[in-house]
Amino acid sequence: MRDDGRTDPGTSRSRSLRSDFHLLDEQIVAEAALDGIYAIRTGVPKTQMSAADAVSNYTALANVERAFRSFKTDDLKARPIHHRPEGVALATAPRR
Repeated sequence: MRDDGRTDPGTSRSRSLRSDFHLLDEQIVAEAALDGIYAIRTGVPKTQMSAADAVSNYTALANVERAFRSFKTDDLKARPIHHRPEGVALATAPRR
């Protein structure tokens, strides 16, 4: 064994390590309180929109984005149809 308490390489003796380990209970409790929570930040003053309204609007926006994404994929078995009223001609720009 060496003078520093560790074993020499290649020997079967185990070496002991001392480590100081402690939990930060206050930080663990504070972070656990936020588990499963997300934050929504808005520039709208609280007098114009409550926190519940901000969450509701964000949820509605997420639903619109999901629907639009579905519209752009093959989930919807339809394609847009472009139409115009009778008597309306297409305007084309002359080629240069």
